[in-house]
Amino acid sequence: MIGNGFSAPPPRFSGRDRWLLAFLNGSLALGLVLFLIVSTQGWALWFFVVIGGLGLLGAVHYLLWGRAMEYEVREERERLMREEMAQSQAAHAPTGWSRRF
Repeated sequence: MIGNGFSAPPPRFSGRDRWLLAFLNGSLALGLVLFLIVSTQGWALWFFVVIGGLGLLGAVHYLLWGRAMEYEVREERERLMREEMAQSQAAHAPTGWSRRF
């Protein structure tokens, strides 16, 4: 039996359920944004434009610099791990005859 005996686990979502959930959430968000734009007489539109521009700037920055830095750091991290493994194996390698109890 799955669960604690008091409640059954929720059923898994099907593809239709996922699309319906995404559609309902998207329409709710769009309605809220439109309400804010209309109720503030257009001032909220500038807010969303600025936030969207900052998001776009962040995405372009990641594509230009972040991915390259990620690859560079990954190579450096792998090199350091190889060196650390080599040092660890050299430190734990048996040297000559040793008595163990």
